[in-house]
Amino acid sequence: MIQYLTPKEINDTKVRLGPSIPGQHGDGGYVCSSIMLEKSCALFTYGVGGDIRYEEDYYAKQKKPAYLFDFTVDHPEVPSEGLLFKKEGLGDGDHCKDFLHHYNQLGITGDVLLKIDIEGNEYDYFSKCDLKNISLITTGIILEVHWLDDLPHREKFVNMMKRLSEFFVLTHVHGNNWGGSFDYKVSISKSHFHGYVMPRVFELSFTNKRFCDYITPNITTYPMVGLDLPNNANEVNGDYDLSFLPTELTNDKPVQ
Repeated sequence: MIQYLTPKEINDTKVRLGPSIPGQHGDGGYVCSSIMLEKSCALFTYGVGGDIRYEEDYYAKQKKPAYLFDFTVDHPEVPSEGLLFKKEGLGDGDHCKDFLHHYNQLGITGDVLLKIDIEGNEYDYFSKCDLKNISLITTGIILEVHWLDDLPHREKFVNMMKRLSEFFVLTHVHGNNWGGSFDYKVSISKSHFHGYVMPRVFELSFTNKRFCDYITPNITTYPMVGLDLPNNANEVNGDYDLSFLPTELTNDKPVQ
């Protein structure tokens, strides 16, 4: 699983939007390659809950509209300047629609940034969505993945990452310390194991391959100082250390 959590380098700067003050909780803040923001004409975000600070920051800095979707909460139709809220979710369940439906319904004609935090339902969505057509109208995807301590979820995660890798490249990773951690062991022989303290929840940023001039191995250690912040600032151990992810500067090998 670890190789699917290891980002690649695309020679682009990274930008953080949302909460960004050290010492305060950064839940709702995400880091992605700057090209995902610059080339987008709008933001589509699913699963906003009660925190719309990312969406407000996107509009404030990009001067582009943000479309918010969540059927589990109530917001005004215009919760903030530049933002439009619809009480619908992502998928094919009750009160849900597909991203492509919302995109066409709103009459958008350019590439948008897609942000998804739907509490574990991301696996089912990406197992059957029209990913090729999604890739034709998105600059990238910011995705929160959940409950990797559970083996069935890990299997769904790997299958999802294989699908996404056809059109997108993982360019940033951050462990969400609201979700807790678990001990992840990988067998390297009949009697030897590698053990890792792994976040149960990750925030992943994928850049559309259409916007990548070239892709090289990861040379960054995560979390990134000055960009990543703990989601829960009250957590005793702070941000999760992801130095176990392979980098070009070490002898670490991707583990199955």
